[in-house]
Amino acid sequence: MVPTFIGIITITFFLTKLRPDALTTASMGPDGMKENSGLDEFQTKMRAYYGLDQPLHVQYLRLWKNILTLNFSESRLDHRPVLTKIGEALPVTLFFNIITVLIVYTISIPLGIYMAVHDNTRKEKMIATVLYILYALPAFWVSLMLLKYFGSAEYLDLFPLSGLV
Repeated sequence: MVPTFIGIITITFFLTKLRPDALTTASMGPDGMKENSGLDEFQTKMRAYYGLDQPLHVQYLRLWKNILTLNFSESRLDHRPVLTKIGEALPVTLFFNIITVLIVYTISIPLGIYMAVHDNTRKEKMIATVLYILYALPAFWVSLMLLKYFGSAEYLDLFPLSGLV
């Protein structure tokens, strides 16, 4: 897991360096700036602010220092600390993960027991086929279809599609 983590961080770091002005132009807002009116000055200030004017190895080492000290800076959208935003989202994420695990085990354990007890029957083969097909489908597409059928007013409308209440 550690080599994978290091590899992902390193690859992401170097991929973001392929277009060095992406950070500074993204900070200008959706409309950008009008016809170079202070564009070069703005980009220079932004590059200095984020440390992009330093050599690549210094930026890379600073990235690892920030990761190891949990200094994730601030969000460019609302200028709040990223760690605070993670702390706000973490309880909701953990809640949904626990619910997901409970649902998966509630369905899969009885289904596995049923399939083990009724080996080589027509129902067991049909269930296995359906599960193989579901396994082969992309998870994001299956998720979207479940949202559509269980949460959409056009179909079952069992669950709300927004909000936490």
